[in-house]
Amino acid sequence: MDEKQPQENQKTKTWKRVKVFDSYEEAITLKTKLLCEGDSALEVKIRRFGKGGTQFQVKTYSPTPTKKKSKKKR
Repeated sequence: MDEKQPQENQKTKTWKRVKVFDSYEEAITLKTKLLCEGDSALEVKIRRFGKGGTQFQVKTYSPTPTKKKSKKKR
């Protein structure tokens, strides 16, 4: 009875690839630069990429603001 049901309308994050690097040090440099310059809601992550995980890709996600529905008076 304590089982959790998956939500039907659960949205997943859509990440954008910014750049691919051959070393982790280059990727972490770009990550810190993006976090310092970017919006406070900006999320940045580094993922292994390529054959055997030899490359690193920097990905970003910025949530889009939700639009409020306006109520029309009749």
